Amino acid sequence: MILFCTSQMNKDDYKKFSSNNMRKLIIFFLLIVALAIAGIFAWGRIASKTPEIDLSTIKSPVVLESDPKLGSEDPKVIIVHFGDFECEYCAETQSTMVDLVEEFPDDILFAWKDFPNTSLHPESVSAAVAARCAHNQDAFWEYQNMLFANQHDLTESFYTAVAVDLELNEKKFNKCMSKQEPLKEIQASFDQGHALNITAVPTIFIGTHRYTGKMTSYELRDVVLDALGL
Repeated sequence: MILFCTSQMNKDDYKKFSSNNMRKLIIFFLLIVALAIAGIFAWGRIASKTPEIDLSTIKSPVVLESDPKLGSEDPKVIIVHFGDFECEYCAETQSTMVDLVEEFPDDILFAWKDFPNTSLHPESVSAAVAARCAHNQDAFWEYQNMLFANQHDLTESFYTAVAVDLELNEKKFNKCMSKQEPLKEIQASFDQGHALNITAVPTIFIGTHRYTGKMTSYELRDVVLDALGL
């Protein structure tokens, strides 16, 4: 029996996530316009990292500059994990994949893509925002470890506490959180997953092959070794 961390995400869930984020983005961009008029506008970093992609043509994930990544710049195998920080099985999958990258650093590129299920996981988007705010300070992997290790304690105060523990620039982190700066990147990941007909997490792509649901560390390792021809 295949186990999923989340139930199937239907069209209503997708519309809800996209609609909610669209409202947030509209408010955010109105604020940005106001800052520009005041002469302190410095926007463009995120947009440059989320290029327009024809989602109707993709057959496998497109790894973006903005995606958190580990491993080789010239890999034999690219692995992409679509996950949710409140997903128990995503935590297990992520841990195994990070271990494999450490074992084969010259052969694997491992990328994370957000696929939050807001219907079941109310903190999934906020956690994704927090992780990417940490990513802006080169601390995504340390931060995501804390999120996965404390899945039942995710709150606004927790996100700040982790940033402090990791000695991030607290002012920059809080600004990123309050303005929801990474939402466009999260939406880009989510849209790719939706275009690829992902309905549950964890879903990982190892090369062009897709695997959905709980897999043991031994099963994941065997699949990766096979992809590496080992």
